[in-house]
Amino acid sequence: MARKLFVLTLLLCLLLPSVAEARTATESDPVDQIIEQQLQAVDTSDLDSYLRQLEEEYAGLLPDLSLRSVLDSIRKQDGFSFTQVFRALLTLLFRELSAQSVLLIRLLVLALLCVLLQHLHEALAGEVADIAYLICYLVIMGFALQSFGRALGLTRDALTNMLSFVHALFPLLLTVIMAAGNISSAALFNPVLMLVLTAISTLIVNLAVPLIFFAGVLLLANNLSQNLKISRFAYLLRDIGAGIMGVLFMAFVGFNIAQATVGAVADGVALRAGKFAVKTFLPVVGSMIADGYETIAGCTILLGNTLSFVGAVGVLLYCALPAIRIISLFAIYRLVAAVIQPLGGGLLSNALNEISGIFAYFFGALAVVGVMLFILITVIVGTGNSALMLR
Repeated sequence: MARKLFVLTLLLCLLLPSVAEARTATESDPVDQIIEQQLQAVDTSDLDSYLRQLEEEYAGLLPDLSLRSVLDSIRKQDGFSFTQVFRALLTLLFRELSAQSVLLIRLLVLALLCVLLQHLHEALAGEVADIAYLICYLVIMGFALQSFGRALGLTRDALTNMLSFVHALFPLLLTVIMAAGNISSAALFNPVLMLVLTAISTLIVNLAVPLIFFAGVLLLANNLSQNLKISRFAYLLRDIGAGIMGVLFMAFVGFNIAQATVGAVADGVALRAGKFAVKTFLPVVGSMIADGYETIAGCTILLGNTLSFVGAVGVLLYCALPAIRIISLFAIYRLVAAVIQPLGGGLLSNALNEISGIFAYFFGALAVVGVMLFILITVIVGTGNSALMLR
């Protein structure tokens, strides 16, 4: 009888692995199930609408930017196609330079004509040459004013779009952080922070950028005549605009990092204390509860990291397209200034060179706000990750 029981027990032991294998083959990974449930619980409709708008602006050159698609690529370890994004940016840069070739040709022709008329004036001292030179110069300045207006509109629209995109992303990030147990961090990153960000962006859009624009207009007027001297005042306005952006940037970054550090430490200590209490007072079940919570929190952090990645890429792309257009204007005016300087067009060359410098400041305004938003996204998610490591 004992021998039969031994044989029966041995057979059952041999059959157990096959049963376990059948269960793993038919059931999905519990981590995938948790992530899928969390993804379904999060309303990403507003975020997806902004991402679809980006895909339309880039004319289908981008990979799928939806949260589900990016999360699937990370889980499958396929990786996000940064190569495709880089190719899209290069393609748009060459397209923009090609589209601006008409402006380049017009500026070159008019600038060369101005240089020729300037030499005729020096040789013949005729009033007709003076009038013709002034007309050509005014036409060039008209093109410059159009370019300034376009750069101003691009900068304002880009800053508004980036801020609206982050407004759609911010509640999702806070929700994920709270779901992972980072209550203190979520409380610190409250709507007041978004109010501060909105106020800073509004000051940059409505104060710093217009100051830079008016500085460019004054520099154009300064080069109309050698008797008109307002370049110092133009430089003052330009430097005030740049200084406002720098001060606001440093204040925002310092405020952000200080809040993030306090929140991460508080959450980490609270969660470690909670895990210790559960394991101590509930010896068997408590350990299972703590381990289960650890798994759910890890899945939530993965979702939060994916959200931050999508947000960072979105901010980059919202900033990149207008930045490419502004850089193309900068390159055109700088190129024309470099071409006509050896031919003797010193005054006009200086004017075009100063115009190109104003475009660089417009680009700087885009870069400052873009970096601020990028830091905000990374600090929020980094806070959640820090709390996870501390516990």
